[in-house]
Amino acid sequence: MPYDVVCTYQNIPIISLDARLRRGTSPGTFRIRLPHDSDLVVDANDLVFASDGGPITFRGCVPDLSTLRTEHRDGKREWVLTLRDRRATWPGYRISGRYNRRYRDNSIDGGTEMNAESIAALAMASVEESGLSSILPETYPGIDWNDTPSDQAINELLKFLPGHVCRDVDDKYSIRTTDQGDGMSTDWPAIIPDFLATIEGGPKKIRVKCNKTWFGAAMRLQAVGLDTDYTYKPIDQLSYTPANGWEHEWPTLFSGVQQFNRMRAFETVFRCYQVVAPQNLPFNESVYISDLSDLELDTHRVTFGASEPAPAYVTGTYYPWGDHPYNVADCPLVCCDFTIDKPNRLIRFEYPIFKIGNCIQPADLLLHTGFHLRDYDDGDWIRESFEIERDYGTGEFVLDIPYLWRARTLGYLNCQTVAEQDNRDDLHDEAKVYLDAWKDHFDTIREKRHLSIAGLHPVELNGKLAQVVYRLGRGQVPQTRVSMNFEART
Repeated sequence: MPYDVVCTYQNIPIISLDARLRRGTSPGTFRIRLPHDSDLVVDANDLVFASDGGPITFRGCVPDLSTLRTEHRDGKREWVLTLRDRRATWPGYRISGRYNRRYRDNSIDGGTEMNAESIAALAMASVEESGLSSILPETYPGIDWNDTPSDQAINELLKFLPGHVCRDVDDKYSIRTTDQGDGMSTDWPAIIPDFLATIEGGPKKIRVKCNKTWFGAAMRLQAVGLDTDYTYKPIDQLSYTPANGWEHEWPTLFSGVQQFNRMRAFETVFRCYQVVAPQNLPFNESVYISDLSDLELDTHRVTFGASEPAPAYVTGTYYPWGDHPYNVADCPLVCCDFTIDKPNRLIRFEYPIFKIGNCIQPADLLLHTGFHLRDYDDGDWIRESFEIERDYGTGEFVLDIPYLWRARTLGYLNCQTVAEQDNRDDLHDEAKVYLDAWKDHFDTIREKRHLSIAGLHPVELNGKLAQVVYRLGRGQVPQTRVSMNFEART
């Protein structure tokens, strides 16, 4: 059966064609041969097929000048050139926008809230594609685009969702979810019977791994100083500790400290207080700080329902530098400016803080702030994860989502724990949307199919059809090869 095909570029008849189109933001490629005696203007133009399958037009194909050359065939010279569909222009488009900014408790700033489907529509509009996106899973990805190339922005969004950029038969691009769209058509004239294979290449387990958990609690501190080896140690273990101890040293004099170490004492002793390790924090599920190297301090607390996290503060029993030698004992704020030294897990006061009585003693202090913590067993940062199992598959697919994290904080009244706030239930509900979407994706793509069709036919790439290949020329029967749920090497 003859298949009359007319294939042109810039209205120049094409001698042969080898084309491959896939889903995604990477452009499809068309390797074409043209008569050398034609007037070739190398710029973006339309590639047009007209065949028994109906007209097919690829608008705005971009020539790759690095591939342009001439060859001799059958005594004639021919142009050889590779074209790319207009997705090749997408990196030249830019998009900006910040969506779903998260507070410390992982709730979303209402002024930036936008679901994934709406964000996808904006991204496609930025490359001047009017095709509507599908109904993406109801998720709220954290997006921060700042003059970002549009193809990169689209890929960033679809990294977390099983969606695909697809070209339809009208030469429009849109985003489709897996399984959305028509599969193989029974009207296509297959050259050979197609195959249908149910092949399981997916994972047995799907896991959503969240970002580092935010903890908020009051941690006990101990007085430390900088030793001659440039490490911080408890003040009684310092190499220059006075013979009678620090109990009889007034913190602004340190007369019992050797002269060449006195400045070091002035700068750090009773001014520097380090987190005590090990210590146990009384969360509902106990949190244990085993070593200082496991702790990452922050300068702000973990506060729920606040647009910005509140700064850290210190409470405890200490001498308030009043006229009378007494210590405040009802756990008030320490009214002294301090800085947090994150590498050494300590705070540094502007002036000495201590207790006074029959002798000088370190103050009893608590640092109220936020922090991350490493797991004692495996050394990784503590982070929440949620998982789901499939009926088939092997191994594990891990989706690392940086804009989801667990937040846990303890509330205090006069330094006594009164409440704990935890967002785990809300976090689980949000993670489950991702888990279900990816499970459906892997269950769907088990069925793979490939079909060779006589002639050149309009084929829509969608959530099922992943690749189409066109071949024409040199006396061969024109072919369209379609792959479902995989990209065949054809």
